[in-house]
Amino acid sequence: MGSFLEGVEAIRQPCTLPILLSSLVFVLAAGRRAPIAGAVFVGGAALVAWLRFASVWSIDLTGVNAVVGGVLLAAAAIAVGMSSSGRGSVGLVAGGSALGGAVAAAIWRPCVGSELAEVLDAAPGAPAGALAPITAYVVGVCLLTLAAGVLVVAWPRLAGPLESVPVTRGASTVGVLIGLSIAMGWWGELVDELLRRSSV
Repeated sequence: MGSFLEGVEAIRQPCTLPILLSSLVFVLAAGRRAPIAGAVFVGGAALVAWLRFASVWSIDLTGVNAVVGGVLLAAAAIAVGMSSSGRGSVGLVAGGSALGGAVAAAIWRPCVGSELAEVLDAAPGAPAGALAPITAYVVGVCLLTLAAGVLVVAWPRLAGPLESVPVTRGASTVGVLIGLSIAMGWWGELVDELLRRSSV
């Protein structure tokens, strides 16, 4: 619970902006399938965050890896946007959103407060025990994304405007721009700068 609350608190910090923006891109690109996109994005992000932060798998999105990651995120955003109207495959929305979450978390540098610091200190020796608190932190950070998905379910009238061409194409375009900035190395520099500007 402490990790989740620390994640919610981190929403106010600049370090959270990169993953929050990426998650909202996929939710908006998915139209009426926003709940699926939001949940699967967070799941992909939580898995990769755990792999990184628990030192299970070292992921370095620099150089060629950054190019590959950026292209994958851009392609995922396009795929989700193309399937937003309900005519495309649900699997494409889920797969694209999971991939987007994975790439976003692979380059993200979170704010580390006292709760997360304890988890990260213990994680290398017991990575399985770190899965739940790291996932809780990511869910807290992406709470606005998940709430947007819930709103579509709770208020069906939102589905119409959300699946309009300007919204889905606009979100996909932002996703492509994020992917290109990852490939060019600019996104990583932005992530580092936002972390420096955070006060946790």
